[in-house]
Amino acid sequence: ENHLYLLAYNDFSIDYRIRFYINDYSQVNRIKAEVMNRLWYAFQRAGITIPFPIRNVYLHRPQEEGQEERALESAAARLELLRGVDLFASLEPDVLERLARAFKTRMYAVGEAPVRQGEEGDSFYLVKSGRFDIFVKKDRERHRYGVKVAELGPGSFFGEMSLLTGEARTATVVAREPGEVCALGKEDFREILLTRPEVSAQLAAAASERVTRNLAQLSKYLTEKEQKTMAEKEKKDHVRQAIMGQMRQFFGF
Repeated sequence: ENHLYLLAYNDFSIDYRIRFYINDYSQVNRIKAEVMNRLWYAFQRAGITIPFPIRNVYLHRPQEEGQEERALESAAARLELLRGVDLFASLEPDVLERLARAFKTRMYAVGEAPVRQGEEGDSFYLVKSGRFDIFVKKDRERHRYGVKVAELGPGSFFGEMSLLTGEARTATVVAREPGEVCALGKEDFREILLTRPEVSAQLAAAASERVTRNLAQLSKYLTEKEQKTMAEKEKKDHVRQAIMGQMRQFFGF
């Protein structure tokens, strides 16, 4: 079992100690380096910067103009990615621009998993850089994550059903190389739906097409329980209406 201890509050830092266990001590340096690497990525995603022990205090005006410029450039890059996503192809330009501003960029190290099969979630992810592998685990599968079923690169996306309906993750996504994803959460998305309710129907239609297209491909990799869930969805005469109903319940409309 791993442990995290709070050691001290200092002038420029809060010190913690991490205790973790390894089976092969000959790999201790490599494992320590990997733990520190994962921590750095976790800090980046949380917006935590590493402080420097500087005692001098400088008063200056924030470079708001430069910050605003960088924010606009980042939003423009996300907007360009969104235009290539078929799920959002039917949306009006102003809605796409609002979505682009709502996305948050997150960094992941090799081996980190933004989502894990079976976990609850309400975020949608768009790959900005790097490559990610998709794994699906069957009952009694020996591999840690299961069977690799696909690979994602820049412009690919995952997690759309969790964003739209709160559905549990049906696969695990693992970073094959250092990469960035743009993440959109439920609350930011809900704000858009409240002002543009027609977006719900447009996305439900697009999502139903994607669900129907992926059912046959995914069914052989899923657990028996998940296969039954998928089969029930496939039996529905109106998948779009079913997704719309789940969206209304999930977002409280």
